[in-house]
Amino acid sequence: MKKYCVAALSLMLAAVLLTGCGKTSSNEQMKAPEFEVSKINVNLKLNAEREEQEVLSYSDGKKMIFRIQGEHEDEFVVGASADRFVIYDFADESAGKEYVMDKDVYGKLAVPYKDGLLYSCYRVDRRNKHPYHWQIIYQKGDKKMVIDQGEEEMNVQESMIVEDGVIYYTYEDWSDGYHCGVRKLEDDKTVTVAEYDNIDGIGLMKVENGICYISMWGDKSVEYSAIDGKKVLWEKTFDVNDGNIRSNANDEYLLCWQNGSEENLTAINLKNGEAIDCDIQLKDPSMTTIGDYFLIEDENKNQYYAVVEGDQIKVEKLEMPEEQQYKLPLSYSFSTGKNSAILVSGNWDEKREYYILKLK
Repeated sequence: MKKYCVAALSLMLAAVLLTGCGKTSSNEQMKAPEFEVSKINVNLKLNAEREEQEVLSYSDGKKMIFRIQGEHEDEFVVGASADRFVIYDFADESAGKEYVMDKDVYGKLAVPYKDGLLYSCYRVDRRNKHPYHWQIIYQKGDKKMVIDQGEEEMNVQESMIVEDGVIYYTYEDWSDGYHCGVRKLEDDKTVTVAEYDNIDGIGLMKVENGICYISMWGDKSVEYSAIDGKKVLWEKTFDVNDGNIRSNANDEYLLCWQNGSEENLTAINLKNGEAIDCDIQLKDPSMTTIGDYFLIEDENKNQYYAVVEGDQIKVEKLEMPEEQQYKLPLSYSFSTGKNSAILVSGNWDEKREYYILKLK
């Protein structure tokens, strides 16, 4: 049996002080994270004529689920529009079961569920030329069960998360007046966790011990909150009139960057919602998390790491060793547990490469 790691090395990231949000003297230099980095061989059969490309939808560190999508004759089909999902095994470096969509049906997100696959999809209205009807499907073998469904003109399932065998997902629906929210699936039964009719959209960032950490956005603001059943544990609102916002969460903090009137990092304690602010200059960063660290890459490919210590956010630059063969791609990543993540490099028109990053 082949090993999935074809290139592995231990990596020590040297720290260079970047910001005074948490001032660090030379005698108390923040400890840089130490990683093991391994490249994963992914060999999928793709149709070159259709310019097919794989997009990672899920990984748990043992298997990966890809949605396969390419050019479509329907120009109004945009965004996530998979013709099929493919299960890929790490250890064997091989593609396994494929789940093919029906005619005029396009898939978006997929996660393992029981003995099959749970995925979101939407049906196309060819006469009116728009996707209009979404479904959550559980498929085992060739048998398909509709778990949930609704009406919306876009493929709007933004999030699907597995937590202790329970699936949590976001939805938007116009079938009976507009509403959106979060539902969970347990033992083939759906339960609405949270529902709203006065926001523009919703995302699910993290689920921990049944608590859902969600983002809700309107025309001029983004609100983050923690929901436990029908109870709101905390909420934090950001004004985004003239700027953007980026965020990611580890087990203790939600880290948010915004560039409105001033650039700012905010760390929100997931337990109590208390916030720590830090003024910092970062250009349109993306974030991933591993252990207690946030790994950050800006639009110029500069890379940093951040930790929250006490009432401070400490940010320092990543310095790669000279022997490092490749730079860590931090703009697109999937968490595979507290101390590991899958990193993805390559744009749509490029061959993609996959790395697994493990914290020592």
